[in-house]
Amino acid sequence: MDIRPRPPGSYIGELPDMYKIPHLATSITAFVGRAPLGPVDEVLTCFSFGDFELHYGGLSLNCPMSYAVRDFFNQGGSQAVICRLYEPGPGSAQSGGEGPLLTVPTYLGDRDRKTGIYLLEKIPTFNLLCIPPDQRLLDTTPVAQQDLDNRIRRAAAAYCVERQAIFIADPPTIWESRLTQGNIAAIAPTDLGITGESAAYIQAEQNVAVYFPRVIAADPLLNNSRCLFPACGMIAGVIAAMDLSSGVWTSPAGIKAVLQGIVKLAVDISDAQNGELNKVGINCLRSFPVVGPVVWGARTLCLDGEYKYLAVRRLTLFMESSIYEMTQWTVSESNDASLWSRVCMSVNSYLAELAYQGAFYNYRVSCDASTMTRDDIEAGRLIILVQFAPVYPHEFIAFTVERTVKGAGKQD
Repeated sequence: MDIRPRPPGSYIGELPDMYKIPHLATSITAFVGRAPLGPVDEVLTCFSFGDFELHYGGLSLNCPMSYAVRDFFNQGGSQAVICRLYEPGPGSAQSGGEGPLLTVPTYLGDRDRKTGIYLLEKIPTFNLLCIPPDQRLLDTTPVAQQDLDNRIRRAAAAYCVERQAIFIADPPTIWESRLTQGNIAAIAPTDLGITGESAAYIQAEQNVAVYFPRVIAADPLLNNSRCLFPACGMIAGVIAAMDLSSGVWTSPAGIKAVLQGIVKLAVDISDAQNGELNKVGINCLRSFPVVGPVVWGARTLCLDGEYKYLAVRRLTLFMESSIYEMTQWTVSESNDASLWSRVCMSVNSYLAELAYQGAFYNYRVSCDASTMTRDDIEAGRLIILVQFAPVYPHEFIAFTVERTVKGAGKQD
């Protein structure tokens, strides 16, 4: 910005592009599972189910992931990244065919070789993760094979913490029988096996949302007979559609969060049961007259603290990613008061725009000697403290963004 003295008058000035923080994507959804066709050593992006049919073969009776991808686009999703896994056995992935059912080691893969869920290391970003059970939920399917293994859920949740994404978990099969038997107290999020902290001391539960029950829909590959399906793909599509219409800070639930194309829910949940499940972080799918089946909850598995609401967690992840990515210009700057002022100006401008759109009602930005010690400054650690008050009944939520810059410059 030109700040040279000028004669009295009115002037227009613009900030350099490097100071502006554009919005990043919020609903790129990753799908992990089997498909009849397609690459197994790379990740492709599909912008419609037609793209999925072209690259991965479309719907396949024995591939639950294909139904989840279809549901995602039917609900309003627009960008899906596909990780096709293939269990070693007779034949090869390149020759076509789904291959045998996936085993836990195939899902978990190897980070160094970028296999399994770590295929996602090959893409810069994703926001939501869906891993539907690998076995079709048919009457002939043993109950023990209808759920994703807890080791896979746990690894997926931990990886989502690293990648600043949300894992949409499908519920254990046993929950439905427990509800119909009136044993609601036995329905617990701990059944998912998702616990513990990441290396950054972030609770994995705050990056996970579970939705119960599963849904019943017509299967076009079985003469439109009614079949049971996991809802993760539908939920991701609802979230993506609401992001587009209302913003990532809006809870993806309520009468606008309608589940399209299903016959009914696997079980009906009463108001009282909904209240009990909601208290432990389980999001319910409900069906109401006129409206039909809807998403009726938007919480993470984090039962207390500032991130028990999904919208607040996703907004925070969105802001952290945006600010981090778009302050790359600081890496060649001296860590001094001039840089701090420019960073604050840039971040304040970004947050003011979000506040104007209704993302939150108050915010603060600090980047100065109060956020960095002398050792931080000398080592080139630029630390930006952002505090914001969301439209939910919370106090200020705070997070820091840290960048490495040149080091201490001239101090005035």
